Amino acid sequence: MVSVAGAPGAERVGGRWSDRVQTVKRADADLPAVMLVRPDGYVAWASDNPTPAGIEAAVTGWCGVAAFAPR
Repeated sequence: MVSVAGAPGAERVGGRWSDRVQTVKRADADLPAVMLVRPDGYVAWASDNPTPAGIEAAVTGWCGVAAFAPR
């Protein structure tokens, strides 16, 4: 899965779930602020007003428990 970074808390996902999630900057301002994209290209979750807790809940729901401790 790929998490499109662009909101507070999104950068923590890359560290905690780095074995399963890659964070990248969004290339298009018309896209939601943060998206979780499945390997097949479908959007699993997106938000224009994400919170760190919301991002972590979405990633946990789709990717399971983080492999690494929070930074």
